[in-house]
Amino acid sequence: MDASGKILLADSSARSLWRAGETDLNNAHFCTLFAFDVTSNDAHWLESQWDVLLAATAAGPLKLTAQSKGGTALEVSVRLEKASIAAASGYIAFVQPVAPRLRR
Repeated sequence: MDASGKILLADSSARSLWRAGETDLNNAHFCTLFAFDVTSNDAHWLESQWDVLLAATAAGPLKLTAQSKGGTALEVSVRLEKASIAAASGYIAFVQPVAPRLRR
């Protein structure tokens, strides 16, 4: 992703998780892939949401609800790491499904 959270490239596991085609996730904003309790149509909302997501994941992985293309929700763990992409800075996202807890 670029520094603003726009997806530049998604691997096959990300496309599988979100049930997306080869280029469906490219240029999408990372925050739009998750369900949040508070949303807005404000033009600066994604920017604010991205800033909060970066701050929240700085301390470690964060549990979020991924929304697939078909509307299926899945609890996932999200970790963001800074990366250098060409001459610009950006982020790599690590998104893994959270295993359900076993009942005793």
